[in-house]
Amino acid sequence: MNFPDFNAYCEAACIKLWGEPDKRSKTELRWNGADDYSGRTFDLKKRCWYDHGAKRGGSTLELVAYAKGEQPNGKLRRTAFFAAWRDAHARGWVPDPPPPEKKSDGLRKGLRVRRFYSYHDEQRVLLYQVIRYDTEVRDDRFGQRRPDGKGGWIGKLGRVRRVLYRLPELIEGVKAGVCRQSISDSWLGNLRECLAHLV
Repeated sequence: MNFPDFNAYCEAACIKLWGEPDKRSKTELRWNGADDYSGRTFDLKKRCWYDHGAKRGGSTLELVAYAKGEQPNGKLRRTAFFAAWRDAHARGWVPDPPPPEKKSDGLRKGLRVRRFYSYHDEQRVLLYQVIRYDTEVRDDRFGQRRPDGKGGWIGKLGRVRRVLYRLPELIEGVKAGVCRQSISDSWLGNLRECLAHLV
C-alpha cells in the first residue's frame, strides 16, 4: 500500500491550526507563545512541527492528536495511524482519505478449519474463539480470534478476558448441583469457590 507523504501537508496543517505565523525565515515558521520557551515552530527543511512548551512535535498525523489534546503514545501504528489519517482528512489537512478497512475473518489462509470453540462470558456474550485447524503441523493446529465489534474479527486475543470453555453452562451446572463426586473433591471445591463470586 502506498501512503501519501504526510510531511508535505504539515505546513498547511500548522497554519490551519495556529493561523499565520508571527515570523518567517528561510529555515522555519514561528508562532510566538506566552514566553520565550513556549513558542511553536515548523521546520521547513524537515517539514515537521514542534511545540517548545509542550515538548512535542511530529508530522501531520501527530498534529491531529495534538489538536485533539491527546497525549503522545509512541509511534502511530495500525488502527491509531488510520484513525489519525481519517481525522486529518476530515479537518482538510490531507486531500486523500485512508483506504477502507478490510474486514478480516481472523482465519489463517490455506488451512481448513476443523472446529470452532466459542468462549462466552457469564451473560453469554461472545468474547473469543479458539480455532482448531486440520493440519499435521503442530504449531499451526490452533489459533484464536476475537470479535472486532464491527462484524469482523481480529486474529489475536489481545487483552480480552480469558474464561473457561462453556462458562455459562458450567455456572448453571454448579447452581443445579450437577457436578459429580467423580471429579476430585479438592478440584471441585476450588471450582465451586472460584465460581461462587460469579453467581
